[in-house]
Amino acid sequence: MKKILNVLVIAVLAINSLNANNITKGDGDLGKYTEFKLDFVEKNSKVVLKDKFSSILYSEVIENAGSYSKNFDFSLLPEGYYFFEVTTNKVTNRYPVKVTEEFAKVNTKRVLKSYAPTVTLRSNLLYVSQLTTGLTKLKIYIYAKDIETNEFNLLKKELVKDQNFAGRIFKLNKNKATSYKVVIKTKNGDVFEELVNL
Repeated sequence: MKKILNVLVIAVLAINSLNANNITKGDGDLGKYTEFKLDFVEKNSKVVLKDKFSSILYSEVIENAGSYSKNFDFSLLPEGYYFFEVTTNKVTNRYPVKVTEEFAKVNTKRVLKSYAPTVTLRSNLLYVSQLTTGLTKLKIYIYAKDIETNEFNLLKKELVKDQNFAGRIFKLNKNKATSYKVVIKTKNGDVFEELVNL
């Protein structure tokens, strides 16, 4: 039921965001229509709108570098907090959106910056790190590919909760597998996946 509701909300939001472009642009507060405006975004940046559960309600890839402006209709969404995320390369900027009974407003001055984790393999040592300015919360899953079945089986799972996260080092055993899959889930609900071969 939750999935069906999310699909309906996504469809309505996408259609309404297109229709909302005809509304006169204001200062970021147009009742339940609100403008998300940035002075500059790079080409191939990804713009995503998420709810508080990190479900994606709207997504687009920017085709041309320059200023970005789009109006969104929040009238059919429940009251609460949402986030616009703009991701370029490995950096994500999050902009909070507050939706009440009377209005929806995006705050482009309160930016939460996060960096994608990096995975590096040196010999049989796997390094997982993330540049951070605060508390890091990561779930790291390492899967080994079974030589006979070609399926990835969970080898190790680790929850990282660290104020000054410098990274983790995992020793991989070439005798067990030569192919590994690393899945990292961040506190923002983002999922990163990378394949490595010994």
